Amino acid sequence: AHKESRVAEGRAGFRSLFAAGYASRTLFIWALWFLFLLAYYGISVWIGKFLVDRGMSITASVGAGVLITAGGMPAAWIAGEAMERYGRKLIIALSLFCLAVAAFLYGQASSDTQAVMAGAVMHFFLVCVATSIYAYTPELFPTRMRATGLGTASTIGRIAAVSGPLLIPLMIMQWSFTGAFVVCSLCFVAAALLVIFFGPETRDRSIEDISG
Repeated sequence: AHKESRVAEGRAGFRSLFAAGYASRTLFIWALWFLFLLAYYGISVWIGKFLVDRGMSITASVGAGVLITAGGMPAAWIAGEAMERYGRKLIIALSLFCLAVAAFLYGQASSDTQAVMAGAVMHFFLVCVATSIYAYTPELFPTRMRATGLGTASTIGRIAAVSGPLLIPLMIMQWSFTGAFVVCSLCFVAAALLVIFFGPETRDRSIEDISG
C-alpha cells in the first residue's frame, strides 16, 4: 500500500503512458484494440449484407441476425468466470483463435444453416473478447493513469471501428466476401499472438506487483 501511495503521487497524463516500463505495454494494448475492433466492426456492419447476398430476403436476414446475436447472450458472463479461473491471457488468446476459426467458417458457409450456426459461434466469441479486453486493459496500468490507458486504447479502437466497415467493401471487390472474412480471421489471429507474446498476466496479482 505504501508503494502504491508513492506511485499515485506522480503526475499522470498522456505522456505517462510512455514512461519507463509502460511504453511497450501501451503499444501492445493499442495494437490489440485496433486489430480486434477493425475486424469486429468490419464483420458486424456487413454481416447482414452477407446473408442477403447469399439469397436471403431482408426479412429472413433480420431473423437470422437475431439468432446470430443471441449466440453472444451468455458470453460475457462465461468469459468473466473463465478469466477469474484460468487467467486473462489464456482466455483472451483462446477466444481470439476460436473467433478466427468461426469467422473463417462463416465466410465459407455454403448454406443458410451453416451461416447462422457459424455466425452464432462467431458472435459468442466476439462478446467474449470484448468483455475480456475491457476487464484486462485497466489492469495493465497503475491507478494514476488507468483512465488514460483505457481511454486511449478505446480511442484507438474507435478509429479501427470506423476503418473496418470502410475497408470491407474494398476487400469484397478484390477477394469476395470469402476473402474479406479470411482477412478478418487473420486480424484475430494476429491479435491472439500479440496477447501470447507481449501481454502480461494480471490474474491474482496486486496493483503494486503489476505496476512494478
